[in-house]
Parts: sequence; structure tokens; C-alpha cells
Amino acid sequence: TCNPTSSNHHEQEQEVDLLLFDLDGTLYDEECRYVDEIHSNVYNFMAESTGGKFDDIRTVEEAKVIWKPIFEKYNQSKRGLLQEGYVFDSKEYDTYVRKGAS
Repeated sequence: TCNPTSSNHHEQEQEVDLLLFDLDGTLYDEECRYVDEIHSNVYNFMAESTGGKFDDIRTVEEAKVIWKPIFEKYNQSKRGLLQEGYVFDSKEYDTYVRKGAS
């Protein structure tokens, strides 16, 4: 579990190599593996979804292979999937992908 810190929270200045902000402006410690959790949820969403282009994805490993070039092209999973013709409910996707990632 990550311990998010509001981006408005000020503490002693420290040398920082990487700052990771969520879309809502929450700052996460790199050690919490937030990005890994989100990506894992995206892969699972892709593997579990049905209909259209999702029918060609049967496993998480297949989802990873398909996801990588989409993410490299669009730098966003959701937008990339939509642009590439994957059809899904946006709110359902958001809820699924963010589950357990806090």
C-alpha cells in the first residue's frame, strides 16, 4: 500500500531523482510500486474484457505484448486503447484500473 502525499504538502527539501504524480496530483513514493500496480490492472482488464479486439487477448502475457506498442505510441493506456479501436466503458475501466492502487 502506498502512502500518498498531497502535492501541496511541504517538508524539508531533499534531493529527488523522480517525482511521480497521479492524475489527481497525488505524489507517490517510487517504492510503493504504484505504476506497476496500475499496469498490472490494465493487463488484467485487457485479458478479462470481451468483445471486439479484446477477443484476441486470452492471457495477461498477451495483453502485455499488445499494450506495449500502444503505450509507446500514445503514452497513455486508456487513450491508446480507445484510439486503437478497443471498445469499453470508460468508467468501468477507470474503476478497474485504479482498484488496489493506493
